Amino acid sequence: MPGTHQITTGILASPDQIAGGLLGLGGHRHRRQLPDVQQPGRVALVGLDPVSRRAFQLRRGDSAIFDEDNLVSHAGLVPLLELAEQAGLSRLLAEQVRFTSERIKSGAANATPKLTSIIAGMAAGADSIDDLAVIRSGGMNKVFGGVYASATLGILLREFTYGHARQLSAVLRRHLIALAEQTPVLAGIRERAFIDIDSLLRPVYGHAKQGASFGHTKIAGKTVLRRGLSLLAVTIGTQAAAPVLAGMRLRAGRAGLAKGAACLVTEATNTAKAAGAQAANILVRGDCAHCSGKVVAAVVKAGATFSFAITRNPAVDAAIATIGDEECRTGDRTRARGLRLPGQKCSAASRAYIPRSLWEAEVRDRLAAATDSLSYGDVTDLAHFGGAVIDARAHARLAAALNRIALSPSCQILSGGKADDREGYLVQPTLVVCDDSSHEVFTTEYFGPNLAVQVYDDDRLDETATQVERTSAYALTGAIFGTERTALARLTAGLRYAAGNLYLNDKPTGAVVGHQPFGGARASGTNDKAGSMLNLLRWTSARTIKETFAPPVDHVYPHMR
Repeated sequence: MPGTHQITTGILASPDQIAGGLLGLGGHRHRRQLPDVQQPGRVALVGLDPVSRRAFQLRRGDSAIFDEDNLVSHAGLVPLLELAEQAGLSRLLAEQVRFTSERIKSGAANATPKLTSIIAGMAAGADSIDDLAVIRSGGMNKVFGGVYASATLGILLREFTYGHARQLSAVLRRHLIALAEQTPVLAGIRERAFIDIDSLLRPVYGHAKQGASFGHTKIAGKTVLRRGLSLLAVTIGTQAAAPVLAGMRLRAGRAGLAKGAACLVTEATNTAKAAGAQAANILVRGDCAHCSGKVVAAVVKAGATFSFAITRNPAVDAAIATIGDEECRTGDRTRARGLRLPGQKCSAASRAYIPRSLWEAEVRDRLAAATDSLSYGDVTDLAHFGGAVIDARAHARLAAALNRIALSPSCQILSGGKADDREGYLVQPTLVVCDDSSHEVFTTEYFGPNLAVQVYDDDRLDETATQVERTSAYALTGAIFGTERTALARLTAGLRYAAGNLYLNDKPTGAVVGHQPFGGARASGTNDKAGSMLNLLRWTSARTIKETFAPPVDHVYPHMR
């Protein structure tokens, strides 16, 4: 990239020499012949202090000495810091960070180069003040100028207050916006932006650690009290770019999980907008801990949308009950889980039973149209919803099944139904309606992007539930969508053995390893619930041991005396 400067160990060299892979061998002297420099020139070394940058003349040389003094352990900092400078890091630090008073005289002097040194040390892996010495080790001082000792940097950090931390947050946001203008770090943000907020508790062990207190956290799925500091972080991501940090706040361990979340979300949405996102295309996501009235109000005020996982309670159930049927996107959730990963997922939906009134009113047309809109192709093209099936044998098996379905008089293919292996083992997302409950589309696990639908009369719910329970040999996952609690309870009991993981008004999958017990019975397994202690019990053999310290002295029962 323009302005990126390359270095090598032991000498200043040309890019051709660097490409030769010169390595420093610490601990002893080692001579190695180097190619001649054909075009002597100048390389501007990236200094942590912009004022102290120096220019060196490349010299012609045919040998070099490699030892500890010349070893550069973190040469990757050179392009990294040059990019940071091009995005205005030093300028932003000088503009935003101000010290009006000092605890130690001159403790906050030259704050900009000191802060840049700290940032470089953190990029090199330092997580404590002493670790910042990494940027002065070996030959690093020959590459970077104006590097401060770790003790000096520690004095600066002790001058910081909460206000200074907020000033650094402003630097972070403005620097991210500048990076987005020069690099693809937020590629695709104009089409869609995701803002994720989460918190975690980090343990501390020092007796006098400021802010350390006991707070709630989860370890192996269990809530425990732990002494530490609570970290609240927010990231910005897109469909084409990985999430990047957009804000962070350190709080006392006992702080409420949603404390400061509304302010952080507001700052993140403003940053996303400044980076090119449209408010309507911003989606803020989080778990139930951050779904507070202030956070939702902040999202709405910014013109964005939100998606929060919330804990069910009577108030929430009452609010859900007010959502009209036309606003329930049952078909979309079923379609997404049945046809993602070309159906090659153990919990992918393979059959659906839908009442006739809903099917004819809206679900049929919407589900067919949505399925038609899905594209499968090269997975490196993120515009595709899915890719090819796993191999030629799977493709041949699915193609044969689609041919049988097309010839069946009891089946109607509403969408898809074709398989093509000219550019990969691609199988179209297929939506099939069948009126024969014993047909293979309901009893066979194709492990492909097929979703079979049976339409039942509205007054035959219980009979259909019995049919669902008896049709398949598998019993892994299932989902029930409805607004009447009595019906949900009745179906949950009736389908007790039909699905090891049952979801109410949610997609028929969603288990995360280590977070949710997962497993099914019948042909799906032994229902051991991987990810829980129930699975461990399968590998145990119980034994009961009894020891008596007051043995009986005769065989006579009390009533015989």
